[in-house]
Amino acid sequence: MPIGLVSTAFPLAVLLGVRFSPEKWIWKIPFYWGIVHIGMVAEAVLMITPIFKFGPEWDLWDSYSLRWGYYLLFELLGSKMIPPHLRKPMSHESFRYGGWAWIVFHIVVIVTIFLMGVYTGITLF
Repeated sequence: MPIGLVSTAFPLAVLLGVRFSPEKWIWKIPFYWGIVHIGMVAEAVLMITPIFKFGPEWDLWDSYSLRWGYYLLFELLGSKMIPPHLRKPMSHESFRYGGWAWIVFHIVVIVTIFLMGVYTGITLF
């Protein structure tokens, strides 16, 4: 297991997520959804390299579920520990239809769902 990669990349993504997550929960969900999907594609790509292998008791669904739990837990803890003046939340207006975050979110989610479909097809056949 690549300890250096796991111990730096994942916590860095969590720190950036907590710092820049929107103020309202209705906008936090798509924000973290995009982050989780990017992380899952990175994990799937790392799986085909010799440095990262899953054991038989672990799969991508476990990672996906735990990533959601991890991000939401640290969002709750971060909102209690980090004062509002140290956070830089994204504007909720950017997540509305046609905003830059709306466009980025949809590109990320559509592309990652397509890529995971391709991955599933490759692993089944």
